[in-house]
Amino acid sequence: MPYDLTLSGDFTSYCAGLAKHADSELTNSQDTAGRGYIALWGKQSLADDNPGTAVFYDNGAKVGLTEDKLSYIVILKPTDGKIRYYFAACWEQEPGGIKTKKEFVQYLQSIQRQLNNPVLVQVEILNKIKKG
Repeated sequence: MPYDLTLSGDFTSYCAGLAKHADSELTNSQDTAGRGYIALWGKQSLADDNPGTAVFYDNGAKVGLTEDKLSYIVILKPTDGKIRYYFAACWEQEPGGIKTKKEFVQYLQSIQRQLNNPVLVQVEILNKIKKG
């Protein structure tokens, strides 16, 4: 799901992040082109199961990655006062749910490929003129 923000004022950066959980593991994309991500896999709920959460961002807007006591954070710089990032989540108990970290990373890489290679649609209008 995309989040588009328009910032007014003198904002030089914006932060998006994920809440830390003791039994979850951070993973992030290693490439620097296109979209990147930070993600958590592991115990993050009272149901004692393994959901995964992720924030995708434009690597060109990334200032850096950091963390504090409670969160993993990506710092983004606005372009023309605008920032776009994406949030994704999965849960092992949903139908056909992702059950392992390996499956979760494959899911993240699939979304990353889709974001880096969007479908382009061109619509042409053909006018048929009858001469009569």
